Amino acid sequence: MAETMGYEPLLLERMRLLGLSPVAVDGVDRNAMAHLHGTCSSCTLKARCTRDLPSGGEAVAAYCPNDERLENLRRRTRQT
Repeated sequence: MAETMGYEPLLLERMRLLGLSPVAVDGVDRNAMAHLHGTCSSCTLKARCTRDLPSGGEAVAAYCPNDERLENLRRRTRQT
C-alpha cells in the first residue's frame, strides 16, 4: 500500500489536474491559496486522496472539501 502523502503535494496535484496554478489562483483571489491550504491540511481523507489522485482525480471530486472552491477558481481563471 502506498504511503499517504502530505496535504501540499495532494493539493498541488489536484490543482494541476484542474489546470490551476498557485499563480493563476492568486491572480483571481489573493486569499484563496490560504483557504485551500487550511482546508486541505485539516482534511481526514488524505489516504483516500493519495490513492485516488493518480487515476486522474475524478473520484476525488465526490469527497474533497475543496472541490467547490477549486471548481469556482478554475472557472474564474478561465475568464481572465
